[in-house]
Amino acid sequence: MLLGLGLTEDDTHLTEHAAALDAAWRHLADRLDADEGQGSVRVEADRDGRAHIRVDRLGKLEEPPTLTALKELTSRMLPRIHLPELLLEVHARHRVPGRVHPRRR
Repeated sequence: MLLGLGLTEDDTHLTEHAAALDAAWRHLADRLDADEGQGSVRVEADRDGRAHIRVDRLGKLEEPPTLTALKELTSRMLPRIHLPELLLEVHARHRVPGRVHPRRR
């Protein structure tokens, strides 16, 4: 199988990747420890000892002024409609039956 992947029996390739992965996990753990008390993210072990990353719900962020301005702009661009009138127009154009019954099986 190693030959199919272009690897030799020398395990330096796998050792390098294992070291990089270990370093990434340690970096993540250090950052989580530094944020303790603000803790919306934590690593927990299950009964089998496998690690799981748990993320709590985040609080609502304030909307930036640019988003508020964009919402106002798009709201002004959209036509004002009344839902009953829209439904009647769709009904008239597509000749939808007056009543729609669910299929009986």
